Amino acid sequence: MLTLKLAVAVLPLLSVAVHLTVVIPSGKTDGEYDAYTAEITERKKAAEDELAKLEDARRYAEYLDEMPPLVEDYLRELPEIIDHMPRIREHVLDENRTPVYVPTKSAKSYKIEVVVPGMHRKRTPKEMEELRGEAERERAGRYRRAYEMLNLKVVDYPGGTLEIFWTGGSCKLSGTRW
Repeated sequence: MLTLKLAVAVLPLLSVAVHLTVVIPSGKTDGEYDAYTAEITERKKAAEDELAKLEDARRYAEYLDEMPPLVEDYLRELPEIIDHMPRIREHVLDENRTPVYVPTKSAKSYKIEVVVPGMHRKRTPKEMEELRGEAERERAGRYRRAYEMLNLKVVDYPGGTLEIFWTGGSCKLSGTRW
């Protein structure tokens, strides 16, 4: 009796090895040996396919293990991204000023403007209000896009009960609990 052993490639990270053992009785014809060889080849191919699936599953598990820290980073930055209001300065450069530059010795150097009295002007209350309104509209747009991505819907019932629906589920809040 002849015993034939095949070892399929071992995936080092999975620490999995597949050994196929086929016992071939002696006194068989070439055709029978060919049939055994074909069977062994099929079993080897099936084992390799199974190992490939395990490797894909391992990679996907690693990908999922990396997700929580990434999601935490996004959530940590989300309030700043959505709620950011730019600083609106009360003073700006006067458009009618005559620039005064520092003399330089090299032709390759940058022109440096000197700060002199009268080069800034104070914005009018109307300008400040327009800039604040524009910044608030941009902020509201960021909130709107976030609500649309989450598919957020809120229903306000008489008596102070709120029902909130979103992509992750729903919640009902009543009374002073919220």
